[in-house]
Amino acid sequence: MEFEIRATKEFKESYEARRAVQNVYNLAEPESTDPIEKIRTGIDESLNRPTTEDDTHPAPKDRFRLASRIISKSGLPVDGNVWDLFVDREAITQEMNKLLEKRVFDARTS
Repeated sequence: MEFEIRATKEFKESYEARRAVQNVYNLAEPESTDPIEKIRTGIDESLNRPTTEDDTHPAPKDRFRLASRIISKSGLPVDGNVWDLFVDREAITQEMNKLLEKRVFDARTS
């Protein structure tokens, strides 16, 4: 939810200023003025929404229910950061930023 709020803010500001979108994966932390209640409400709604006909995957609450049935062997936790899995973090963030920027601006012009 924090990412969504920050990214939406960046898209709006870049559109209004007619400038390129900044790297949405490297935006500053939310300001203290960001609505914490909006974040909490968004998380709650997202986690508890029902699965709909047009979903390609079960909604989170259904995923949790289904995953709780899985029996697995214990293993040691893996240390590290998800970004460590990418060979070129900069290239993937540039690619995703371009894709997001195109989708946002295409949606605004249609």
